[in-house]
Amino acid sequence: MCYSQRTRRQFQRSPRIKVLIGFQQTQSAQRTSAECAKPEFRTVKRIFLISLLTLAALLAIVYAADYTSLRYRIPNNREQFGKVTVRSYYAIQKKANKIEFDYAGTEDDTCVHSIFPHFGYAPCWYLSRHTERRIDL
Repeated sequence: MCYSQRTRRQFQRSPRIKVLIGFQQTQSAQRTSAECAKPEFRTVKRIFLISLLTLAALLAIVYAADYTSLRYRIPNNREQFGKVTVRSYYAIQKKANKIEFDYAGTEDDTCVHSIFPHFGYAPCWYLSRHTERRIDL
């Protein structure tokens, strides 16, 4: 029996009366604290778990739809890949924690027109916002 489920009357009995009326509980009859958790907490925990699983399922569905759209060119004649010009810099570590930057030139990086990265390429919306690449030496 949970602590919260006991009545005042059971707590007011003396230990001698408890033994006489068979109030002693076996270990299997005693409940753990997890079983005695308040119903409100269990409800909140269940709602949180359901919403987390729903969010994960929705994310998986969006990723699969994005991949299918890219793989099979949905809508028709949509370009799958694009190119973004990226400027590269070498970051050379010097003495006294100083860093020297050397320009390495520009290069065209291939990207995919999708929400998520696919086929080993970054999405174009991300690559167009990150046009500088730092190469640490």
